[in-house]
Amino acid sequence: MKRLAVFGLVAAERGRQEAGFGNTGRDLSGQTMDPHQKLAVLVEEVGEVSQELNDATEGGRPVWTDHLRAELVQVAACAVAWLESMDGP
Repeated sequence: MKRLAVFGLVAAERGRQEAGFGNTGRDLSGQTMDPHQKLAVLVEEVGEVSQELNDATEGGRPVWTDHLRAELVQVAACAVAWLESMDGP
C-alpha cells in the first residue's frame, strides 16, 4: 500500500473519530483529556492490534488481515489526534 493511501485511511479515521467524539483531545463528556488519558487510549488501540495478531495466530488464519489493517489505522489516527491536540483546540 502506498504512503498516500495510508495517509488517506488515517485521515478518514480521524474524521470518524471527530464525528463520534467531537473536538480533538476531549473525552465523551467534553472534558479535555490529560496526557495520561490520551496514552491510555493509544495503548488500548495498540492492545487491539495485539489481540488481532493473537487471534489470527491461534485461529490458524493469516496474520495480515483487513481487520489488522483497520486496527493499525486506528493506532495511527489516535497518535495524530494527540499531536493535533498539543497546540490546543
